Amino acid sequence: MTPSALSADCADPTSSQSDAGNDAIAHLTAQVVVLCKLVDAALSHLSPTQCHGVTQAFRGGIEDALASMDDVVFPDGYRESLLGLTNAYLNELQRRGQRFG
Repeated sequence: MTPSALSADCADPTSSQSDAGNDAIAHLTAQVVVLCKLVDAALSHLSPTQCHGVTQAFRGGIEDALASMDDVVFPDGYRESLLGLTNAYLNELQRRGQRFG
């Protein structure tokens, strides 16, 4: 490391923390994109019976997640986002189950 780079790091002690935070956000964002694409691809191949089974399992998983969050403080909007996304996927499962049923 050059002296000027070392001086810059000393002047901004949060730079490595910021880089680590940005890396974590980038990783999380990539995971979300991949999982969304996987879910979209899988949904298109579900039969009505499978849609019903996935709906039941998904509801149970979300209920478990909500129950485990009762004593945890999350940032503003987290719970609303969770419920909004949950409802969007439940609606899509219902729509696909009825369309093919």
